[in-house]
Amino acid sequence: GGCVGLARRLRLAHGLDFRLEDAPCRKLVSPGCASDAGVPPSALETIARLGPELGQLGVVDVGYNDSAEDYSAGLDSVARALIEQGVPHVVWVTLRESQAPWPEINQQIRDATARWPQLTVADWAPVAAPHPEWFQDNAHMTGLGAAAFAAFLRPVVMNVCGAPCVT
Repeated sequence: GGCVGLARRLRLAHGLDFRLEDAPCRKLVSPGCASDAGVPPSALETIARLGPELGQLGVVDVGYNDSAEDYSAGLDSVARALIEQGVPHVVWVTLRESQAPWPEINQQIRDATARWPQLTVADWAPVAAPHPEWFQDNAHMTGLGAAAFAAFLRPVVMNVCGAPCVT
């Protein structure tokens, strides 16, 4: 809901030049699944649309609606697009490992650092694992989960980007 998004946004964005492009059911390279909000553009389309508006760091938290068979190639397409748009740092968030194929996708994310030195993995999976109370279901967070996610992600962003991302 809006409160979950707002809490996460405020905690993540404090003191940063920050833009959140969140959408339910987003996928890496193909259009997302239909929801009440419509069909979201892919992460790749969003990067192309934003182009020069992208900053020093891109955070990618996409995959719950993607297949493991296509994920690695999609990750490469998205990473390449970010780098070609001049984004020097990419933080890629692992997925909660509450069902298949998410553990397999997470391994693909971790393996991608060998191909993409610009990529830092924000390993959310082991942080989230002991906290089912942070989730409404297998993937969607509660307000408590969103706050925990923001508290987890902000230090990763600050460590990777630091001063260039501060307003």
